[in-house]
Amino acid sequence: MAPKFAALILSLLPISLAGQSTGHIAAGYITSVNPDGTFSVEGWPVHLESNPVFFVHLNPGGEVPATSFEPFVGEFVEVGGSRTKGKSTQGLILGSSVTRIMPDLDAVHGTAIIDFVPPPDATGPDSIVRADGRFLRIPATAKVKFEDGLIAGSILSTNTWITYAGQKLNDGTVLVETATLCKNSVKGYESKLQTKTDYDPAAVKPNQQQGRASKWMLGFGPRKVHPHSVDVLQARITRIGESLVPEYQRSLAAEDPTRLSFRFYLVDLPELQLPIALTNGIVLVPFARLNRLHSDSELAAPLAIAIAFALEKVQIRDRTAKNTLAAAEVAGLLSLLSPVAIAGLVVVNKSRESINDLQIEQAGRVALCLLHDAGYDIDMAPMALWLADPDEAQPIQKTRMPKRAADLYESLGTVWQPRGVADQLSPKNRRE
Repeated sequence: MAPKFAALILSLLPISLAGQSTGHIAAGYITSVNPDGTFSVEGWPVHLESNPVFFVHLNPGGEVPATSFEPFVGEFVEVGGSRTKGKSTQGLILGSSVTRIMPDLDAVHGTAIIDFVPPPDATGPDSIVRADGRFLRIPATAKVKFEDGLIAGSILSTNTWITYAGQKLNDGTVLVETATLCKNSVKGYESKLQTKTDYDPAAVKPNQQQGRASKWMLGFGPRKVHPHSVDVLQARITRIGESLVPEYQRSLAAEDPTRLSFRFYLVDLPELQLPIALTNGIVLVPFARLNRLHSDSELAAPLAIAIAFALEKVQIRDRTAKNTLAAAEVAGLLSLLSPVAIAGLVVVNKSRESINDLQIEQAGRVALCLLHDAGYDIDMAPMALWLADPDEAQPIQKTRMPKRAADLYESLGTVWQPRGVADQLSPKNRRE
């Protein structure tokens, strides 16, 4: 069973029911690993019995025996055994077998900023760049195009857009088959939007509010968002946020229009679950759910995702796509919602959801790179999103894992697998 499909099915069931439906007591991502070798699956603790048996489910190839098992966060497993019933150990899983589910090596594609290029002597015969939260191997056989003034055969560099298609490999990298590279630049619309969405907390009047009708018709207006005055927490948010800004952005000249001046503001915006990034680098951080995140690594996770949204220019890149969808919606309304139009609107809505899902997935992958480079514990990132997700704070065993957390666990188990290429080639901890 492929991890993504299994995760989708299991997310609809309590973990005990999931075990009954698959012949295992638990199935899902490993969410933590303890020094003594015990681990948790989807938040539920697992202790292995004295003589457990291990298997590996290959895709393709089926299930084969394994001689050992070293758990790591993000790995997808199925655990056989029993669940304890005593009050002191309620929910503890006694594992008699563990099956590692190897990920599918499917085709992938995307568009992203190159944020890191390892030195050539560390990459072997292939050129390797980091973009889209992945390490992309570009062999000599790949079909590569250079646009927007880039000369064919140019040295691959950061702050460059790459649109790629390729195949996932076992080591967590992607073997690129086709790629198009172009310069990062600031267009007219982007420049106007950066000015329009500026935010000055001191300029927000105490009685100023954006009404629901205004938000629905005009969109989110940052200039009416009230700051939250907790100086100690504001200083901490600023310190963590600034540490996450990638090296390539720091090295850009002050007058370079693609350099973002990241600023982080603690705000009263209860309808937001996570921080929101504006196109000019301003990040608004909602106070409401921060009290659930205690360590710097936990707080850094949602900040890194917001920074990734700004770096990847999500609002700008998807403007055309969403304008096209909006036009389709208007066309449906003008046709007085005939059956054909209603069916079309369903497709439009699904397309809009698909765009949002891809944005969130990409931002999560890129965020893990930012967290790693800044020296934070990337294994804590999905748990931070999980803790911040429900309206009311409660133990994770009582809440369904949100998709954005599951996406991060998948990246940890593939791109960031132990002793993998990502960990070997990524920049060292800047905070050491």
